[in-house]
Amino acid sequence: MAAAALQPNVYLAIATDGTVYIVAHRAEMGSGDRTGLPMIVADELDADWNRVKVVQGGGDVKYGDQDTDGSHSVRSFFDTLRESGASGRLMLVRAAAQKWGVPEKECSTEPGMVVHKASGKKFNYGELASAAAKLPVPKKEELQFKSPKDWRYIGKPAPGYDVAEVCAGKPMFGMDVRVDGMLYAAIAHPPVLGGRVKSVDDAATLKVIGVKKTIAIDPFNLPDPATVNHWTSEQFVAALRHDSDVADLLAALSFHAGEVQRNPFHLRMPPWLQDNVRRGAELVGGQGGEAPDFAFATLYRLRQWKNGRVETVYPGGKQISAAENPGSLLNLAV
Repeated sequence: MAAAALQPNVYLAIATDGTVYIVAHRAEMGSGDRTGLPMIVADELDADWNRVKVVQGGGDVKYGDQDTDGSHSVRSFFDTLRESGASGRLMLVRAAAQKWGVPEKECSTEPGMVVHKASGKKFNYGELASAAAKLPVPKKEELQFKSPKDWRYIGKPAPGYDVAEVCAGKPMFGMDVRVDGMLYAAIAHPPVLGGRVKSVDDAATLKVIGVKKTIAIDPFNLPDPATVNHWTSEQFVAALRHDSDVADLLAALSFHAGEVQRNPFHLRMPPWLQDNVRRGAELVGGQGGEAPDFAFATLYRLRQWKNGRVETVYPGGKQISAAENPGSLLNLAV
């Protein structure tokens, strides 16, 4: 992508061989971001989807908000990505018009090509990339967006861009990343939010091959083993013994409380989130289980039923970009 001749913005690049590179700047977590976002650019560019290569964007402020949450990737970047594609299309049209010596309004596009219908002439995008790169990037007010009736890709069913590769384990997954001195950590939580560790017996844990040490981290006061690989970190849980003061009692009681008393913060959530939270809670804690405390606290404002009223446990609302230090969420040096 770096060597592509035409790069009108951070999301788009076109090579002289006609390959169109489009950046997916959000994480793909199964919701289709890696396909849906590039399709918006491709549609306004009028690209041939068969010539598109999706490039995963790393954590970088140049892409803007990269928080992949809240079902807002398309909603937040729909206009931005349309502008990205429309800018590239207009630059290609202007380059073709100059080559043909005709007004740009006489030129139109087909997937991957600029066409002059009056003469029947055509240029593919690769043939125009170098010439278009010499032109100034159009201002927003100069852009002409497609009418929804002319959309080729937006709102249309499409297979995931690289589903076959993902299913075969070919892409680099987060858990596959290796850096020098890297360790894996696994956290043991008390059964309920607020439980504190009374004692820890990590003798068996430290005998697991690869385990380096266990530590207590704030604000949870939970033992945290650092290990040399992911699978070792999973094994520690079975070996570690820790007792919490009121956790067992609260866990037992929570399974008999009503849905609203167990998870009253559901009532503060948008309706479309409520069922997801319930299902997630039961997936983690079993039928009737509590919603996971930490996972939801990082994204949503977590509240509990206490003393006959709803009280805030974790205010939430603190989000970080992919370029920031994740330790800031826990006041840890990472």
